[in-house]
Amino acid sequence: MNLENVSNNELTNRIDILRSKEREVVLKFLIHLGEFDKRKVYLSLGYSSFFDYCTRKLGYAESAAYR
Repeated sequence: MNLENVSNNELTNRIDILRSKEREVVLKFLIHLGEFDKRKVYLSLGYSSFFDYCTRKLGYAESAAYR
């Protein structure tokens, strides 16, 4: 994506829009993760724990998966 020709004002507006969308996506992601954990789906996929799934499958650092 080439943003060199985008004005500073437009760039600022785009960041604001993307940030609001990011919050919405993160919230939906966390709700889905919560249901995934509640159902213990990770066990049927061969992971020993939700933590194991988050670190090995999703690629989160251990500290981030713990939180």
